[in-house]
Amino acid sequence: MQASVPAASWVQNIAIAGKPNGMAIDSSGNIYVTDYDNHRVYKYNGTGTLLGQFGTYGTGNGQFNRPEGIAVDSSGNIYVTETGSNYRVQKFNSSFVWQLTITGAANGGEDFSLPQDVAVDNAGQLFVMDSWNYQIQVFNTSDGAFIRKFGSRSDSPSGFQWPSGIAVDGSGNLLISDTDDKVLKFSPTGNFLTVFGSSGTLVGQFLSPTNVTVDSTGQVWVTDGSQNKVLPFTSSYQPLSPFGSSGTGNGQFSDPTDIVVNSSGEIFVADRSNYRIQKFNMTGLNYQISNVGSNLDIVYSYDYRSLEATGLSGINNAAATVRIINDDGLAISDVVVNITADRDWASVSADSDRATGRAVVSNLIGAPGAAVTHTLYVPVPVGRTSNSVFICPNAISLVDVTDSCSGGVERTAGSYTEPFGNIDVSLQDGVNDDVQYWMISGLTGSGALAYDFVEYSGAGSGTAFDPYVITTCNELQEMKDNRVANYIL
Repeated sequence: MQASVPAASWVQNIAIAGKPNGMAIDSSGNIYVTDYDNHRVYKYNGTGTLLGQFGTYGTGNGQFNRPEGIAVDSSGNIYVTETGSNYRVQKFNSSFVWQLTITGAANGGEDFSLPQDVAVDNAGQLFVMDSWNYQIQVFNTSDGAFIRKFGSRSDSPSGFQWPSGIAVDGSGNLLISDTDDKVLKFSPTGNFLTVFGSSGTLVGQFLSPTNVTVDSTGQVWVTDGSQNKVLPFTSSYQPLSPFGSSGTGNGQFSDPTDIVVNSSGEIFVADRSNYRIQKFNMTGLNYQISNVGSNLDIVYSYDYRSLEATGLSGINNAAATVRIINDDGLAISDVVVNITADRDWASVSADSDRATGRAVVSNLIGAPGAAVTHTLYVPVPVGRTSNSVFICPNAISLVDVTDSCSGGVERTAGSYTEPFGNIDVSLQDGVNDDVQYWMISGLTGSGALAYDFVEYSGAGSGTAFDPYVITTCNELQEMKDNRVANYIL
C-alpha cells in the first residue's frame, strides 16, 4: 500500500517589525510584504534578505494608512490597498515611485469600502476586492480607468458574506476566499464558475479563510486564521492534508493572513500576530505502509480517501492519523502513524462483524511507526439499541471477544482508568457511514462487543404465530427501540 507523503518542512522565519498582512511575489521570486502597523511595504528576496522598503504614514501620494492587500504585475509594478481611512489603491513602479491612485468613484466606479485585497492579471486588469461593498471592482492597470464590477451579498453559492482574499490562476480566472468558509471561482468577466469548501475542522473545511493563492501547477493554497493552518487543494479543488497549528514555534501560526508560492514550490506564509513570514519547502517522499491484511484497507481518517489513491501530507513528514477499515467499509481503528520511513505491518490483524457487534485489533501498538494507543470502533448491530460495551483487553481475534473473556470489563459512556490504560468510551453516529459505533480511545490493543441490548418486556415471542402483545406505552417504546424484532400489530 503506497503512501506518497508530500510534506511541508519549515525552512526559516523572516521577522517583520509590525503585523504582516498581505504578500505578493514577482517573476524573479522576490517577496513583497505590507506592514499594517508601520504603514510601509518591504521587499525581500527568496532567502529573506531585505532588498528595500517604502512608505510612511499619511494621506499623500506614496503614503499609507493601514496597507493591506498587495499585488505585482509582470512589469514589476506594485499595487497596494489601504484599509485605514484612505480606502484606496496606489500603484508604484518597480523602483517604488508612485504612479497613480484609484479610489473608485473618481475612476468611474464606486467609492471603496474596505478594499482588503487586490490581484492583477496578464491582460492589464486590476481586481480590487471591495469587501464591505461585497463586490469586485475591475480597473485598467495603465490609467486606473473603471472597467466593470461584479458580486453581491447573498446566501447563494455565488454570493459573498465577507470576501477576504483574491488570486488569479493561470487561466485568468479569479479565486476569492470568503469568511463564510468557502472559496469562489469566477471568470475574468465576473461569471460565477464554482465554489468549494465548507465549515468545519476536517480536511478541506474552513473556520475563517483569510486568503488564497494559486501556484504554477494550479494547486490552490488557503490560509485559515481561526484554525491557524494552511489548507492545500489540488488543481481540481480536491483537499489535501493541511499543515500548521496554533502557537509561536516553527511551523505554528497565530492568525495567518496571506500566502504565496514561488516557481520552486517554496511557500511563504504571513504569520500576522507572530510578526513574521514563515518559509516552507515541500518534499515528495514515497514511503509506504505495506503488507496490510487482505481483508483490510488503510484510509485517511478525515474523509476516507484511500492512501493507495492519494497519499498523505503532514508537517515535517512527522505523522498522520489513519483509519483501518475492513472489506465491508466498517471502521475498526484510528491510529497516528509516523510515516518517515517504510512501515511493514505484516504483524497487524484486525476484523469487525456488525451482525454480532464485535471488533478486534491485534499487534497494532508496537507496529512500525504506530502511536502508543489507538481508538477502537465497535459496530452496533442493525436495528439494536446498545446500552454498554464489553471490552476484552487480551483478545487477538473475534472468537476471543465474548462477555466471559479474560480481564473483560463492561463500560457505559465515560472516562475510566483500567489496568490496560486510561480510556474514553462514547457512542457515536455517522463515522463516515450510517453505522452506530461504540468508540473506545486510549487502547493498546484488544477487542470489544456491543452489549446490554434493549429487550422487549411484553408477552409473546414476536413471531407470526405468537405475536408480541402491546398493552402499555413503555412496551410501544421498547418496540420502537428494538427494531430488529418481528413485531405484529
